[in-house]
Amino acid sequence: RFASALWQAADSKGFYTRLDNPLRASLASLGQEPVDSACLSPPEPAGEVKSGVPRPVGQRFDFILVGGGPPGLTASLSERGFACGPCVSPEFSVHFDVASPDCVEWLMFLMTSGRLRSLALFVPCGALSVLRSPPKRRDLDVCEHRRRLGFRVACSCLALFWVAWRCGVPSLLLCSGTSSLLGEGRFSYLASLPRVEFLRASACAQRACHLGSLALLASGLEGLDLAPLEPPGCCLAPPLGESRRPGFCPKLVAALSHAFASVLDSCPPEPTPKRGLESLLVNDLLASGHWRSGVAWSWREAAHINVLEAKALLRAILDAAQSRDDQRLVVITDSGVTLGAACKGRSSTRALGKVLKRIASVQLACGLQVKARSMNPLPGRPNDETGEPPSLWPLDVEALGSALTAYGRELFDSGKPYYHFSECINAVAAAVPSVRRQLQQPWDLAFSWLALEPYTHHVPMPAVLLLATLSCCLLWGWLREAGIFALCWGGILRIGEATGARRADLILPSDVLGLQRHALLRIQEPKTRLRVARHQAAKVEQLDLVHLIGLAFSELPAGTLLWDRSQQTLRKRLDCVLARLGVTTPRGGRPIDLGSFRPGGATHLLQITEDSELVRRRGRWISPKVMEIYLQEVASVVLFPSQPYEVRCKILAFAQLFPEVLAKADLWTRQKLPHASWFALFSSGG
Repeated sequence: RFASALWQAADSKGFYTRLDNPLRASLASLGQEPVDSACLSPPEPAGEVKSGVPRPVGQRFDFILVGGGPPGLTASLSERGFACGPCVSPEFSVHFDVASPDCVEWLMFLMTSGRLRSLALFVPCGALSVLRSPPKRRDLDVCEHRRRLGFRVACSCLALFWVAWRCGVPSLLLCSGTSSLLGEGRFSYLASLPRVEFLRASACAQRACHLGSLALLASGLEGLDLAPLEPPGCCLAPPLGESRRPGFCPKLVAALSHAFASVLDSCPPEPTPKRGLESLLVNDLLASGHWRSGVAWSWREAAHINVLEAKALLRAILDAAQSRDDQRLVVITDSGVTLGAACKGRSSTRALGKVLKRIASVQLACGLQVKARSMNPLPGRPNDETGEPPSLWPLDVEALGSALTAYGRELFDSGKPYYHFSECINAVAAAVPSVRRQLQQPWDLAFSWLALEPYTHHVPMPAVLLLATLSCCLLWGWLREAGIFALCWGGILRIGEATGARRADLILPSDVLGLQRHALLRIQEPKTRLRVARHQAAKVEQLDLVHLIGLAFSELPAGTLLWDRSQQTLRKRLDCVLARLGVTTPRGGRPIDLGSFRPGGATHLLQITEDSELVRRRGRWISPKVMEIYLQEVASVVLFPSQPYEVRCKILAFAQLFPEVLAKADLWTRQKLPHASWFALFSSGG
């Protein structure tokens, strides 16, 4: 069980390594190698010494005050040792305006990403107070603007409080007890949420430090106590020039500071992950187990300590190869250089490279699959001792199938596409070929998923649209694009089979001196080569398409690809042609794409011959059931009538021009005119 866990957690990918510098190598040879993975360097001269203290990750705060709240709250929490962010208020910066969507989005990002631990929101009270004096006529516009701005800020504060509640961030929303915000449905909704407490605090006695009452919404602040604010516990009047706004009471600030500090102390932040090569699992296993020295030896020749450590790894592998059959081997080493070089399998250092070649040859000859793990050097244990590597337990196929099924259900519930799950099963089967036939449970879930998932087929391209497309390509001088489209449609080819073929695979009538009138394409890697015939070919019989294919590819060298650019370029050019023709996609339907040529050619052949067996053989389908997916006569017939009347007229006009345009292209090809000049010649009536 432990060996299996170590194997699954072991490093399978190496990293760049180099031999330790003399200072570190000397310490390692004496057993005093530093624990950290950073290589020691000689001391730098004074004046060039750089600070080694790592910079903390930015944008992580324990507390942020939003709105025109008391600065003393932030100062009090800072004195307690908490990392407080800036006061988010336009009084400090124009970028800290809560009415701005960018500021609100930033605060929401901090909460959703776990970078903010607590939040206090102070809603402005002046513009939204129900006790405000009616404005004068000349000030109506100004007062209305202030009211709208205050209401926007209040809505932003309510949205931030809701996000904080959803993310589990302790938060407080404070506003005046006379604010019209209390009558809003949004405020009532927040007050009714679970774990949200609605509190009211009366004004100080003698109205010394603030006026009116306060309304508070608290979420996650169980230690909030407002009892000291009740009369007769009044506060002294603030000094001259200080604010008398609600929420600035010294006793209230102290109560809020104590509540936030209690919550933050009860849930300390997660410790920063330590960087290094050591594994806690390996260290705990070695520290808790009873181990004995298996092999101990002394080196006869002087060499670098990293080379000696790599030779120790080779010795452990040789011992395992002599005593056991084919197996998986987990070797634990305390050398970071050996770990990275062994996992990578090679090293630019010549001394290490020789040892790594011997390790690789032993693994190949003895059927060993080795993974290395790094450990913390144990006190009192020499570096040249190696314990016996643990063995592995057999794989539990039933548990593997159950885990894959549970993973598939998680993918389905989270809305992931089907191929994520199917490719995961295929990857597991490829990694462990012995379980390929035993993964029936996850495949049952995959088939159920496929039955529930809506799917669409490629829309077949009708013949009239094909001719219009070929005419447009020839008018623009895209001769090779027209040849690929004609080859795919006439030969019922997959687009990858056409773009991956070479000139030597294409047999034209001119290649056999006119002994045949059709064109043949030899398919090098057929999709069904492992189930049916390995050697397959496509046949194009339409004479005009054969003529066009000959114009496009007859002069190419034998080793040249029929399409020497990317499929994205071919897809983009097809989209340009369809846009020029004005072809639209029906609502809820699938557009014409590169996968439309194969079903379009098959459907046209069936309509002409009414011979399904001929169509199946031309399309190289295994069974008629698979062929029926591509034969969509209704979709092919409906596509053209579904286009607007002007588009249908344009498509028909381009299709009728195809014989004339093809004749011109044949003439200009024999005259060696460059394809880039064809559009200008066609435009001038040539």
